[in-house]
Amino acid sequence: MNNVTDTFWADPKIWIAILAVVISIIDFIFLSWFRWDQNRRWDALNIARVELSEVYFIAWEEIDRQTALTRQWGYSPSLFSIVKDHVHTDKFRTYEELVLWDPNHNIKIPHSNGFHTLNDAPLEIHRLGLNPQNVLVFKHMQMQIDLKNAGGTLAQNVHISVDLLDDGSGSSKNIFKSTSKVDLFGGSSVNVNMDIWLPIASSLPRPTRFHLDLSFTSIHVENILRIIPIEYDPERNYWVYGK
Repeated sequence: MNNVTDTFWADPKIWIAILAVVISIIDFIFLSWFRWDQNRRWDALNIARVELSEVYFIAWEEIDRQTALTRQWGYSPSLFSIVKDHVHTDKFRTYEELVLWDPNHNIKIPHSNGFHTLNDAPLEIHRLGLNPQNVLVFKHMQMQIDLKNAGGTLAQNVHISVDLLDDGSGSSKNIFKSTSKVDLFGGSSVNVNMDIWLPIASSLPRPTRFHLDLSFTSIHVENILRIIPIEYDPERNYWVYGK
């Protein structure tokens, strides 16, 4: 038997030192895991979260009931009663204006003004010196989407695209695509405005469906992609959307 070795292992100070090293290693592993877990939790709480906060049509006009009933519209406008404190106020909003449309180039006629009744169309055509046979009258609606970064860190390279899945003609089309990418600090918001054009005899289908395609980059996470479905009921002016 090796007395030196036996004496070495019999020394309690050696075991105390070994135990201290083992405890130090365990402590290091635990602290490393704790820091990793804390960082993971912090990232989860503070990661950028770009969400759809609101979507709506912008009203072109607010009128009283008498005006709404007696005006010679010349077409069937969509009028929605304004409710305040859960009571109808006897006032209405319209989310459509009428515009002159170039059917050859499929665009609103440049420098033309919007108007409210079909009887105003000849006046605007005359003002611009246009041939009435080359002009159509379309409805124009403006839709706005508000987005908010509900996270605590910067959302970078935010890119937005909106598709109208059916404009009433049975076809789908892109109605907005951001041409530049923006950055959103935590808690900050951005809004995007887009146009919808319809022949005067057409209406939005019920329901009207949209897809919001959203992409951005957050801390430690690149290319976060989201598709948010949006539905609109044009008879009740009512929106349903996911976040």
